[in-house]
Order: sequence, then structure tokens, then C-alpha cells
Amino acid sequence: MATKALGELLRETGPRVMLRLAPGAPNQAKMREEIDLTHDDQAIMNQALASLDKGYDVVLLTDDNFAAVTAEHFGLPVRVLPTHWLKEPEADDSVKELARKDAEIARLKAAEPMLQLRFTDQAGTKIERLDVTMKRYLSVPSDKVDRLVERVTALAPMAELTPTQLKEASKPQSPGKGFDISSIAYPDDSMMPLTQIAIDKYEDDYRKWVSGVRSKYRRVPCGMEPPTRLAAGSFLPAEHGLTAGCGRAC
Repeated sequence: MATKALGELLRETGPRVMLRLAPGAPNQAKMREEIDLTHDDQAIMNQALASLDKGYDVVLLTDDNFAAVTAEHFGLPVRVLPTHWLKEPEADDSVKELARKDAEIARLKAAEPMLQLRFTDQAGTKIERLDVTMKRYLSVPSDKVDRLVERVTALAPMAELTPTQLKEASKPQSPGKGFDISSIAYPDDSMMPLTQIAIDKYEDDYRKWVSGVRSKYRRVPCGMEPPTRLAAGSFLPAEHGLTAGCGRAC
């Protein structure tokens, strides 16, 4: 057998497994007629058969079931290796490159400057603790928000609107050169007719406005001044704007 320097320890214990190179030149002659020496596995089997034929105690160790079946066919003793005997597969180039980059990133991070903050007083003494007093405001309670919104809706209630009834137009008169349409008019020349669609939009906008008022009051901390003017939309004139607030009443 070769020297220890030409061997490799595959397993320390249970059992101890050492890989060593056999001395001498490789056998080039076919030990069995059917062996294909161009096939790597069968070339190894041919070497093992040469030693077996010389009286050496030879066993082929493999984790390849096909190789085990082939060895048994040639009369070579074989043993299928258990999984825990096998070495970890070698990493391919991509895995090695990722490991190299990870190591480089770790090295660069270790070289980054570490920022530290410290506080000192006017005398240069290090401040270990900062005590801060913060003033916090509680939100307006829900029942008070409801009362404020009721005040808003009382000062700017939803208008009760009905669709405009158009008067029946008189029969157009013919001036001789066409039809006279001057008699087709609305009840009031200064107003457009109020349709149900316009009324529905007004009522929907009003409800959205009230919802917005409620939302604003909820966001105003008790003890702080709320918005001073809440407009009710284009359907209400400017004088219906509201000036009200939580103030100290909260």
C-alpha cells in the first residue's frame, strides 16, 4: 500500500475509513471479457479484479447501485456504502463565488466607521440620562363630538328641497318666418330648474360634509383650538359657515 502521505482519512471512527493509493502501475489488461476499460467505473473494477485474482482481500465500496450490480456480475465482492459514510459534496464554482463575496461583504462591514453619540453639559460632564416632560392632549370624547356635530347641523341644517315644477308652455306662435319660442320659459327667469338628481347630490354632499366635520373634531386634541371655519359646501352660502370649537369646554 502507499505511504500515509498518499492517503486521505474519510472517517475517523465507526468504522475508521482511510483512502490510500495502491502501488504499482495500473493494470491495462482486461480481467474479464465483458469489461469496458473506457468506462471509469469498470476500469476501477478491472483494477480490483486484478488484485482479487492475485489473492488480495478486495471489496468494492460504492454508493452507486448500478455499479454494485455490475461488480457482482463480474464476481467482485461489493458493499454499498451507508449515507453517513459519504463526504459532503464539493461546492461548485458559483457556491464558492458566493462564499467569497459574503466574506468580502463581512470584511467591508467590519471596516465601516461606528457612530456613537454622547451628550455633555456645559461643564463637559457626560450626561447619562435625559428627563423630558411632554404635554399630551387627550382626544375629544365621543359623546362631546356628537354634541358638537349636533351644534353644527343645528346652525347649518340640511335644506328641504323639492324639484321645480315646470309650467306648461303655451302653444308657440308662428310669426310667419318660423316658430316663436319666447313663451317657453321657466317659472323664474333668474333660476334654473331644480331636478331630483341635483337634490340627491346636494343631500349626499351634505352628509359627507357632516362626516368631515365629525372627523375633524375627532382629530382635535381636547384643550387645543379646532379649525375656526367649517364650510358646508357650495349649496350653503358663506354666512352659514360655523365658528365653534372645543376650547376649554372640553
